Amino acid sequence: MKKISNYNDILKTCTALGSKTRLEIINEIRKKPNINLNELAEKLKLTNGALTSHIKMLSDLGIVQVNITSAKRGAQKVCSLNNILFLIDLFKNEYNNNFYEENIPIGLFSNFYTNSNCGLISQKKIIGEINEPKYFSSSNRLNSNLIWFSDGYLEYSIPNLIEEKQTITEIQISLELSTAINSKNNLSIINLNLNNKPIASFNVDNIQDNSKGLYSPEWWNFKSFGKLFVIKINSNGVFLNDVKISDVDISQINIVNNEKINLNISCDDNGVAIFGNNFGNYNQDIKVKVSFDE
Repeated sequence: MKKISNYNDILKTCTALGSKTRLEIINEIRKKPNINLNELAEKLKLTNGALTSHIKMLSDLGIVQVNITSAKRGAQKVCSLNNILFLIDLFKNEYNNNFYEENIPIGLFSNFYTNSNCGLISQKKIIGEINEPKYFSSSNRLNSNLIWFSDGYLEYSIPNLIEEKQTITEIQISLELSTAINSKNNLSIINLNLNNKPIASFNVDNIQDNSKGLYSPEWWNFKSFGKLFVIKINSNGVFLNDVKISDVDISQINIVNNEKINLNISCDDNGVAIFGNNFGNYNQDIKVKVSFDE
C-alpha cells in the first residue's frame, strides 16, 4: 500500500487514475503480468506513441514498472505492476500544514561575543552587571527578556525536525530589534547568517520616543522598544517584511538532516538590542517557522 498525503502527489495520482484508458492499461497488465508494449498497444487499439505517453505517467507514479528483456528478435519492453493499493490522506496537511514553529527565548543563545557595551535584563532585574560581558556566560542569561551588545554576535540553534525524505522550503524568523541601549547613533547595521551563510543585512533604528515599551516593566527607566522584523528565505530569495532584499535562496543554505540550524545575529559598533517576552512592544521572543515538502 502506498500512502499519499502531499497535495501535489494526490493531484498527480488522481489525474493518472482519472483516465479510462490508463485504467484499462492497468487492468490488462494485472491480467497478464510482463505483457510487452507491442502486445498491449494492439490489445487496446493504441498507437505506440500514445501508449508510451500513458505508460510514462503510470511509471512516474510507481504504479507500472517497465523492464527490458530478451526476445526472439532482440529485446522487448515488458510491463508489470508495483502498487495497486493507495491510501490518500486528504486531511494530513490540515493538521500539520507541512511546517513547524519554534519559540526561542532570547537568553537561549549557544555562543556569543561582545565588548564592554552590553547588558542582560530580566523582567524583574538586571542580570549581573551592566557592561560586563562575563555575565553572558552565566546560566542566568536564560532569564533574559532584553539583551543588548555592541560590535559582536549572538548565536542560536534552530531545531531541525524534518524527516529524511522531507526538504525545507522556507525558514521565517521574527524578532523585535532596535539599536543598543544608550547608543549615541540612530542607526545600526544588523547581519543574519544561517549555517555561516549571510542571508540578510539591514538597518535598525534608535527609536526617538518617550515611551519605554508596552510590555517593559515599570522599574525599567530606559526607552526600550524596537521594530518587528520578519525575515523569510525560500526558493525565491530573502525577504525582509515581505520586500525582497537578496537573491540568496534556501538551496544555498547547507542544511543537513538531523543537524541543528545555526542562526547568527551580529551588528556593527552601534550595537543592537533584542527584545524578548515581557519587554518592548511585541511581547515575543525569537519566533521561527520552518516549512517543508514531503
